[in-house]
Amino acid sequence: MQKVKKLIIAGGGETALLANEYFSCDSGYEPVCFAMDKNVLPESKTMAGLPVECLDDIENKYDPSVYDVFVAVSGKQLSYPRAGLCRRMKEKGYKLASYVSSDCSIWRTAEIGDNCFVLSQTILQPFSRICDNVFLWVRSNIGHRSVVEENCFLATVDVAGFSRVGHNSYLGVHSIVADERIIGHDNYLGMGCCIAKNTKPDSLYVGNPAKKQLISAREFCGVEEGDV
Repeated sequence: MQKVKKLIIAGGGETALLANEYFSCDSGYEPVCFAMDKNVLPESKTMAGLPVECLDDIENKYDPSVYDVFVAVSGKQLSYPRAGLCRRMKEKGYKLASYVSSDCSIWRTAEIGDNCFVLSQTILQPFSRICDNVFLWVRSNIGHRSVVEENCFLATVDVAGFSRVGHNSYLGVHSIVADERIIGHDNYLGMGCCIAKNTKPDSLYVGNPAKKQLISAREFCGVEEGDV
């Protein structure tokens, strides 16, 4: 695939390494470096054969008019750390790139926002909408007219039609959302969770059928008040 744009990958963990692999092999972007905060820079200053740069002043070395950024951070802490880093990169003037696997089935009327990560065999049905900073893991299915709001992480899930997933939610592997359901913002759905009714904001659900737990999702995921 012809490379037409250069890319900075913001992050230094496994998600960043995966992003480098996917963008390098299956996109029009050429990753040129990783970018991390000063306190976590590796001693070698390299990773996967690319230089690792400090985030603080990266715009002085990599012109935002020439380079785009992909924020490659996992869904931990309900994706609040990833959302915060996205804001920092935008404040520096960078455009946020998205990766959509060439092996996906994306209907022509589906919409995908910035800094999204849509992995192989994912299906986006007609008129579905994926907002900014959403990660859809392998073989996820988003039904027609359904919306996934900002800063979500969906780990191989099925969301039926006319449903909405609230912002900063984490849907565990093989969780299922019935049609015409609303997942409240800041939700954490455990592995194999089956949602047949609307859920409450900042809530943790487990089981099939899903049951709301006493602990809140933010507390369960270690989200600090200042992050929200």
